[in-house]
Amino acid sequence: MKQKHYNIILVGYRGMGKSTICRKLHQIMPYYKLISTDDLVEQKMDCPIIEYFQKNTWREFRLLEKKVFEEIANEKKIILDCGGGVVETEENKKFLKQKNNLVFWIDTNINMVIDRITNSKVTRPRLMPDKTIAEETHHILEKRNILYQECSTMRIDATNLHPVDTAKKIVEYYENFQRM
Repeated sequence: MKQKHYNIILVGYRGMGKSTICRKLHQIMPYYKLISTDDLVEQKMDCPIIEYFQKNTWREFRLLEKKVFEEIANEKKIILDCGGGVVETEENKKFLKQKNNLVFWIDTNINMVIDRITNSKVTRPRLMPDKTIAEETHHILEKRNILYQECSTMRIDATNLHPVDTAKKIVEYYENFQRM
């Protein structure tokens, strides 16, 4: 019997460690193509995301993100690192829910996320510049957690997991799912 190959997709809020986990997954599964939606969007913008928001809106960004999903919709055997807000667009949610996708919602303790975002070397555009990072994170997660749950095959609490262990957990789930 021929094994079916599924796309492995990671969703979750910024600062959850999705990009690091995707790189670890790619080391374990090098025969899968590693794709970052944020990287593809940056290529389309021809500038870093943070610079894009000096002249453009989140709505415009979501339209670019949607185009990226349209372009990768037929890709097979991919590890997809999604930007945190990918679940806010109906078309993107439809892509995530396709039967050939296994979507892993990477979640962690909210205080850990706030600490990571606050101390990150990566400058990320603020979603709610008039709020503190903690207020912004609480507010956005209140809305998005429902969407992450709706789109995901499995939620992984990575609070106490090293990225390698999280990647191994995903691979184990994937292999078990293939046998079903």
